[in-house]
Amino acid sequence: MFPLSLFLALALDLLSKFYVQLYYVERYDILGDYLYFEYLRNPGIAFSLPVHWLLLKVVTIFLILFISYYYVYHEKKNVYTNIWYGLLLWWALWNAYERIIYGSVTDFIWVKYFSVFNFADVCICVWVFILWVFSYVTGSSQSKRNKS
Repeated sequence: MFPLSLFLALALDLLSKFYVQLYYVERYDILGDYLYFEYLRNPGIAFSLPVHWLLLKVVTIFLILFISYYYVYHEKKNVYTNIWYGLLLWWALWNAYERIIYGSVTDFIWVKYFSVFNFADVCICVWVFILWVFSYVTGSSQSKRNKS
């Protein structure tokens, strides 16, 4: 299951970015000015904040190594955490690959007054939230068992 989730995560991210580069070079409104697709090469980090290229590459590599280390040495492994960390790492790795090789990341989802991002960014945020909730729920259930 783990290798399949890795493959699907990478394929989904790659296909969405490829599709956007072909078909959404010009703006495509989803909800008027509030939500739309438009291709952008983002050289910055979250919220398109500018960061020196070398610092950005070092921080990106450090974060991926930290996530990997935490998963290998601290996370209790089960089918869910294997899938969630696999997806999280693939999306982070692909954004890192783009950032390191091309100097920018493909972004295309625009939200007025907020930011521009890509599918991998959304999924990373969702999976981190799911991992946090899962850790909280499993931690709560274990502490209840330990008290009994």
